Amino acid sequence: MPVRPLAVSGLRPVVLRVFPREEAAEAFARFEKGPRFGKVVISH
Repeated sequence: MPVRPLAVSGLRPVVLRVFPREEAAEAFARFEKGPRFGKVVISH
């Protein structure tokens, strides 16, 4: 889905937590563990 329609609609994703790249393994473990309310983001 293109990002532009989301920006125009005003919808915002729910972000559970932002992990630095160094903690990517922990981010994936958190995603697998659940609950899955919100997004897990890995920053660069």
